[in-house]
Amino acid sequence: MSEHDTTTARFKRVRDAAKRGPLGRTKLYGLAQKYPGLFLKYDGMTIVDMKRYEEILATLPPAELKPNAATKEIV
Repeated sequence: MSEHDTTTARFKRVRDAAKRGPLGRTKLYGLAQKYPGLFLKYDGMTIVDMKRYEEILATLPPAELKPNAATKEIV
C-alpha cells in the first residue's frame, strides 16, 4: 500500500494556499527567504509546496493563553 496522499494537492497557487491555512499571502511571501523551497516557479506561476508549508506550521510555538481579567476566562 502506498503512503502517498492522493486526497490533498501537494502544490497550490499562493492564493489557494492562503485560503487553506492560517497565513495570508503577505505572510507567505514573507516566509520565502527564511524557508527555501516553500515557493516554486512553473511556467511563470508561483506555487507553494504544501508539504513544506505544513512543516513550517508544525514548527510554530504554542500560543500562551492568558486569563481575561474582567471575566476570568482564558482568551
